[in-house]
Amino acid sequence: MRLNAAKRRETWVWGIAVIAALFLGLVFFLPYVFVITLAILVAYLTNPIYRRIDKKLNKPGLSAALTAISAFFIIIIPLFIVGGLAVVQLRDIVSEIRSESFEFNKESLQQISYEITNTINRFLEPIVGNPEVIKEGRVEEFITNQIPSLLNSGVNVVVDFSKSLPSLLTSSIIFLFLYVGYLTGQKKLLENIRILSPFREKETDLYLNRIGAMTNAMFTGQLLISFCQSLVGALSLALVGFGEYFILLTLVFTFLNMIPLGSGIITIPVGAIIALTGNVIGGLMVILTHIFVVSNIDNFMRPKLIPKDVQFSPGLTLLSVFAGVYYFGLLGVIYGPVVAIVISTTIETYIQLKKDKKVY
Repeated sequence: MRLNAAKRRETWVWGIAVIAALFLGLVFFLPYVFVITLAILVAYLTNPIYRRIDKKLNKPGLSAALTAISAFFIIIIPLFIVGGLAVVQLRDIVSEIRSESFEFNKESLQQISYEITNTINRFLEPIVGNPEVIKEGRVEEFITNQIPSLLNSGVNVVVDFSKSLPSLLTSSIIFLFLYVGYLTGQKKLLENIRILSPFREKETDLYLNRIGAMTNAMFTGQLLISFCQSLVGALSLALVGFGEYFILLTLVFTFLNMIPLGSGIITIPVGAIIALTGNVIGGLMVILTHIFVVSNIDNFMRPKLIPKDVQFSPGLTLLSVFAGVYYFGLLGVIYGPVVAIVISTTIETYIQLKKDKKVY
């Protein structure tokens, strides 16, 4: 009896010690939590490539190096090229708007704002009895002052990030070592998680598998859906005169389409502006393309790419993305859903086990 009590006391002591060690580790490595989680995430997503290469070579170190090189050329280089081109295009738009040299369909901003103002006033005059609901110059003032400031904030984020080159270099080196370590030691890492877990092995595996399935679905499925939607949305705007900004629009729309509101928060107002400036057919085409094509891409692809039991509700997706942006900045679009996955998986797994009467 005393032996059992001593054993239980020892178990509790070690449990508290492990929790304290994990908390200390979190505090100690807090400046690099972003790099650590990114390395885990990328290692998990590229693990199938690593396993395929290692199956042929049977040399873990070489296989990990080849996987890292593949990821570099397939993901990182194209991302930097596209991101760089998008920033250049964004800077050009800001510069053209501020210098009042921006033109759309050979019309200046002054002409466009005049047409929008007149169209809205003509529409509202019979309703409100006022021929000048919107005063001339207000629309132009908003476009030339507010929009450049909004766009420039996006440029500044990238510029400030690139200025911190020493920090970026340090983080890149840490990421590379952690990434290779996670690739080659993923099996051992999972074994250690099972040992440290307070749950039975079967329950721990259920939990890990569910997190893995949801994370994989979120990134491979949702990202592909968002990209396809973005291509169509950007193409619809390219057909009405925004072709030179196709890369920028595709990149921005890919991030926006990760949330339920999607690229429609840009394409629908822009389509309305295009219609108000005289190109009614073009404006309607942009709006209807989003409503009937872009929206239905999600409805068509989601059941094929993302299993129903790992899909988030639109409300939870929106909440997780905005919470992620609040805590992690721009990349919170990715990290927010991952945190939500862990939380929802913990709760849902417990509920399932409770239903199966495996926990009390």
